[in-house]
Amino acid sequence: MNVSAEDNDEDRYRPLEISLSGALGNYNSWDVDVDMEYRPIKYFGVSAGLRFTDISFGKDHIFGGKTIDHSHTWKTDDLSDFSYHVAFQPQVKLYTPNIKLDNVGDNLNFSIGYGLTIPLTNRASGVVVYTPAEKGQFIPDDEKRVSNSNRIYNVYNFVNISANLESGIWGLSLGYRVSDYDVFGSARNIVVEGQKLVFDNHKFNNEVYLAIHYKL
Repeated sequence: MNVSAEDNDEDRYRPLEISLSGALGNYNSWDVDVDMEYRPIKYFGVSAGLRFTDISFGKDHIFGGKTIDHSHTWKTDDLSDFSYHVAFQPQVKLYTPNIKLDNVGDNLNFSIGYGLTIPLTNRASGVVVYTPAEKGQFIPDDEKRVSNSNRIYNVYNFVNISANLESGIWGLSLGYRVSDYDVFGSARNIVVEGQKLVFDNHKFNNEVYLAIHYKL
């Protein structure tokens, strides 16, 4: 008796999948995304998930200066304090038909998606450390938390393209994402001792990501 591919439980169409991805962007940041996607048909999907962001390197970059009365020097404690950390991320995607890879049994397809990045925090804050300005004084004697002067409610857009390799219930994607996601978007109006903190600011955030998928 012949058994078709549709009769194989691993090969049956599964509309739900979860994915875990990691990305590097041009803000010297890294991102980890956790998503749930629903594909009612093979060529269209909608997803929603959480995006976790932090500074990958350049983290020790600090701002500093002197207090207005020149009695102390000050410096920021950690650059990552001022970045977004968690965002909600919905997306819609279109897929090409599968390309069967010879002698492998896997399918290759390509996708393009459009989505929104909605930060769940809206007012960045960080610690500023103060050290006496007297010669030979290196031990901080005070610190305070500074915050953005107002709450910022930003919604960012992104487009991504990816190549997707599917093997049974598992999948692997390599993709590129471009967006207007400003990692320091809620820290653009922080002033310390009369000095405004000026963070990196790019017109576009370009990211390369790798994702692993599991079909439920």
